[in-house]
Amino acid sequence: AFAFVLLLEERFKTLTTLCITAIALVASFITSGVVGSMVPDPQGAASLSNMLCVFWLFVASIFSSSNNIAQKIFAGLLLITDYVVLNDVGTVMLGSLPINPTGFSGLLFGNLLYILFTLIITALFIKPLRYLYRRMISPYSIGLCLLQGLTWYVADGGLNNFLGVDDFNIRFVSVFVLYALIVFIARSVYGAARFKARDNEYASEAVINQVRAESYNSMVVNVESYKATKKNVVYAMTKLGSLAEQGRNKEIISYVSKFNDNPGTSPLLETYSENPYINALVATKAADAASKGIRVESNISIGDSRVKVIELCMLIDDVLTWTINDAGNSEEEDRFVRINVIPAKGQLAIETVHSTGEKAHNEKFHNRTFGSFFENAFELKDKSVEDLRNVREITQKHSGRISISKAGNTTITRIGINY
Repeated sequence: AFAFVLLLEERFKTLTTLCITAIALVASFITSGVVGSMVPDPQGAASLSNMLCVFWLFVASIFSSSNNIAQKIFAGLLLITDYVVLNDVGTVMLGSLPINPTGFSGLLFGNLLYILFTLIITALFIKPLRYLYRRMISPYSIGLCLLQGLTWYVADGGLNNFLGVDDFNIRFVSVFVLYALIVFIARSVYGAARFKARDNEYASEAVINQVRAESYNSMVVNVESYKATKKNVVYAMTKLGSLAEQGRNKEIISYVSKFNDNPGTSPLLETYSENPYINALVATKAADAASKGIRVESNISIGDSRVKVIELCMLIDDVLTWTINDAGNSEEEDRFVRINVIPAKGQLAIETVHSTGEKAHNEKFHNRTFGSFFENAFELKDKSVEDLRNVREITQKHSGRISISKAGNTTITRIGINY
């Protein structure tokens, strides 16, 4: 049951998946007890019990898993084959060890061996099945099923019967070769899919940078346009004040005076950097943050940094987007984002401090999927969907570093870009 949940991508949250799996296990216990009592051969009854358990878990996966049917069949065939293989190997090993094969120690050793073998085999297929779970039925998935079915046939003695010999070595070596072949094919396709995804990403990088450059240009135009409009409004109000003064209209004079004394604070009017592109970018982000009740403080100086402006814009854009979104989830009254960019000794240091969001850190057990507990252990997340993707790529390109730490209700991010 654990292997089924590990191999397949679940549709529901953890608690729902566990309930469906538990129902499948109860059904397998009942049917195994009823059907197993009708089979006089203990070994045959055990094999039938194993197949019934896998069958019910397969039925449960139809409802609880989003993988295609071929991937689910492959998972079932894999577990049945594991049992058949260990049935022979375990018997040989128990016969050569100084323990009673029919006693408690033999039973314990056999079960531990089966669990260990199944977990090792399962771990080899976690990445391929979980990474490609969105793919529909294909020659690849059908081929895996056929190869795994062949492995089951050979492990069950089919090849020996075909050759007319009863040699354990032939069966063991044949099964080992087939297992190695299946693992090689599955992981090769997985590696090729990852490589193709990265290749496509790199191919589109130039287009993305061009779109981003146009966006930053638009930000500059919008900010300058806003400043020009504001200047015209101030001029008009000053002129209106002069006319009102001539007409001695105290109400208009008072209004104009207040407007000129306190023209209103807008993030778009602030100066954040001597570079117009970075200034426009930060001004736009600060305006967005202000609309969410988040204050942005900045101290940006790029000095003689030789890092490309487009890369700097992408860095600051990515890190501000992430920090503002995370601060927006914070339950603190004073939500803030503070960014410092300082050049020093051949390195551009970027540091941000922001209010920490609470939703991600207090996520309840029943609101998570089972696979989310193993994403970090098996690196199942696609790097392209992680936070700060552009920051990580540019930092890696410049042999820099990035660190994220938490202190109380704030998160501190430090980025170093070498040049």
